[in-house]
Amino acid sequence: MLGASPGQIVFTLSKLFLILIGVAVLIGVPVGYFLGDLFISNYAYRIVITPWLLLSGATILSLLGIITISTQTMSAARSNPVNALRAE
Repeated sequence: MLGASPGQIVFTLSKLFLILIGVAVLIGVPVGYFLGDLFISNYAYRIVITPWLLLSGATILSLLGIITISTQTMSAARSNPVNALRAE
């Protein structure tokens, strides 16, 4: 069989998006902590923003991104390229 396997195609297409998600998390977590702490400091009854709170949110968003990217790239990898060329 010639060409790449669907797993190789998914990995190649997903790699850049996963790097972008990682960079977004690295930028968003400190900014979210700072802005959340600044916003909450104006209230008399405050909660403490713990790192676990921010990391759990970042983990959930990363998992949703990975699931979305993987399903889209899997459907693109499994599709027949001849059908796409016929449509053009």
